[in-house]
Amino acid sequence: MPELNEKKPTADEGPVQRTVRPCPFCGGTDVQVVDGSTFRWRLAQCQGCGAQAGDVRIQTAGDGTRLDWECKATRLALDEWNKRAPSCGA
Repeated sequence: MPELNEKKPTADEGPVQRTVRPCPFCGGTDVQVVDGSTFRWRLAQCQGCGAQAGDVRIQTAGDGTRLDWECKATRLALDEWNKRAPSCGA
């Protein structure tokens, strides 16, 4: 079983590959997936201004490995980051 303090995969390394949209507030492109409020949550955060997307829950038991679970949570967190509210202007 992998160490609990192993490095989490990021958007551009390991098995997780995602196109990350620029930050809607500062235009920054340095977006990292970080720990959420507890060890069971991850979220994408702009390293330029601190803007955050919604939390996603990481699987902590069951089928798969911890790395599989981290990769899935990273993909879901980046998917949350890439969501944008519909534009009100036409």
